[in-house]
Amino acid sequence: MIERNYDNIPEELKKLKQWVCWKAEKVVKPDGTEKYEKRLLNPYNGKWAKTNDPNDWAYFSIAKKSMEKYHHSGLAFCLTDIKGEGLRNDIFCIDLDKVLLAPQTTTFKVFEASKIYDMFKGKTYIEYSMSGSGLHILGIGNLEENCRYRKNEIEMYDSKRFMSLTGVKTPDSTETLGELEKELREANLKYVGKVEPVQDKVRRGDLTETDAELIAKIRESQQAQLFSDYFDRGIGNGDHSSQDFSFCIMLAFWTRNNPSQMDSIFRQSALMRPKWDRMHGSQTYGNKTINNAILKNGATREESRAEKNKNKKN
Repeated sequence: MIERNYDNIPEELKKLKQWVCWKAEKVVKPDGTEKYEKRLLNPYNGKWAKTNDPNDWAYFSIAKKSMEKYHHSGLAFCLTDIKGEGLRNDIFCIDLDKVLLAPQTTTFKVFEASKIYDMFKGKTYIEYSMSGSGLHILGIGNLEENCRYRKNEIEMYDSKRFMSLTGVKTPDSTETLGELEKELREANLKYVGKVEPVQDKVRRGDLTETDAELIAKIRESQQAQLFSDYFDRGIGNGDHSSQDFSFCIMLAFWTRNNPSQMDSIFRQSALMRPKWDRMHGSQTYGNKTINNAILKNGATREESRAEKNKNKKN
């Protein structure tokens, strides 16, 4: 882990209310081996920080004081698509993981990463990752909708992602963020590739109720106890993944198969953990679980009700 220098973080990032703290936490895997994971923390109360809740984020100065006071491991910036005071929804980060031959150099062992670096060097802020063997390229711009986010060592994000920044700049870094949406989309298409559309006949519904309204409705239904087990206590049958999937099937039914609201409610639940935002192939574990749950659920509330009424008439 390299020594950080937060003084080098671009001022336009420091002015934003999109900062959290993180600490390294030891996790025991099912096979008994140990590893360390980053736990993202709300700078105000030390609880887990969510990528879709600005109330969990703080301005840079506040997050830095919290890190120093409570001896957290570092600071992370939240990429978001949310609009609001102190927020920007047009910042991207290209994460090139373990692509350098030697730490804190610009000698690459991954050809595609070297070509991406050439596209952005001298145009925007670029820093070394925590290990020193990877790079973070930050700039202004948004990815195409429904694009692919990851391929091997290359990851590209513009929302719902925490980036642990170091402030350790590369020799070709600038002091500020460059406006590079065209270059970002070109690099994404060329080095990450298109998402092959999945064909299914499941109807996705529109939002008609807020999260709070929908949660209240579920709590008054026959599924109230099961919902409370998942949402309030984070318990259920099977392992963590099975619980996540079962809860998402429930949410698919109640949200009319709306992936955005499913994600929002899940993030508020006791089941939420860092794995939700971890990449599994070309999409996050959370997105994959939601999509599979929608396909498993199939019918929306209205369609199920209509089918029941039809059977009664027959």
